[in-house]
Parts: sequence; C-alpha cells; structure tokens
Amino acid sequence: MAVGTLNMNLTTSVKDRLKFGFEVIDVSAPNVFSWTGVFVLAQWDGKKRMVQVPLHATGATADDPAARTFWNWPVKDSIFFPGAEVAVLPAWSDEAIDCDLGIDEITSGDIGTTQYYDFRVSEVFKCALDEYLLTGDPSGTIDLEGVHFYIETEGANGYVWSMIENVTITN
Repeated sequence: MAVGTLNMNLTTSVKDRLKFGFEVIDVSAPNVFSWTGVFVLAQWDGKKRMVQVPLHATGATADDPAARTFWNWPVKDSIFFPGAEVAVLPAWSDEAIDCDLGIDEITSGDIGTTQYYDFRVSEVFKCALDEYLLTGDPSGTIDLEGVHFYIETEGANGYVWSMIENVTITN
C-alpha cells in the first residue's frame, strides 16, 4: 500500500510533502561511527529504489559524499525484499546543496534541539536521478512505498538517542 505519490516532473501537486521533527538527544564520542536519518522507497521499471538521507553523522561517515550503491536484502518475508538500488544523499553533500533541497544537517551544535523538516519527496528522488545516483526514467506518478527512519552505530561504545515526532505526508 502506498503512503504517498511521487511526480518526477514536479508540475502537479501530489501527496509527497514529508514533514517531521527530528532531535538527536545525545551521541557517543565524535570518533565513534554513528548516523541517523530518513530513507524513502519507491519503484519503477520493476526495480525498487531507495534514497537514504543522513541528517547527522559522527566518526568515519561524518563527511561522506553522496553515493550510488545496491542493497541486497534476501529475506522474502521482509518489506525490503529483494533489496534496492540506493542513492545515499547526505544533507551536507554537495549534491543535496546543489539541488536546493532545503534539508539541513543536524550538527553537533544542534544536539538537544528538535529540527523541523518539510520537503517534497519527489524533489529528493529527482535530485538523486539528476545527480546520477539512481537509474531509470520514471514518468507520471509513482507510488511512494515507504518512509523510514534509522539510527545506526558501531562498536560497544556507539550510541545515538533520537526522537522523531509528528510525521506526516500531505499534498
């Protein structure tokens, strides 16, 4: 079941405006890998596509650029099966800034403060396509299949405490 709709030509209003509050409450030491953000899922040409938008990162990933990758997820009972073509589009990346997405990075100075986001998911997918991070030629309207938030850390000392609030998808 679709949670929204994408329109890659951006000419008509569709249900693709994602709004939410995101607070990083506390994180482990800056040299320990951690990252948090949102990823969105869609499908065209018979292939799943995902755009992952890191909002905050520490350690080795803190300066990661945008990237194109593939995610293999062979668990048949999972909503992520069989995986996806993935565009990683960090809020701080040159590509996200060039596309003028208006998705701000959560910096160390923002820890403990809720950041509010309001952006069109169609524009995120279009940016990933324009920057050659995704393939295919989607046209018309496409189902937005999912919006997911993630928190990842590494090692025994890695942690991130986060809060996500008031998630909505509207026109």
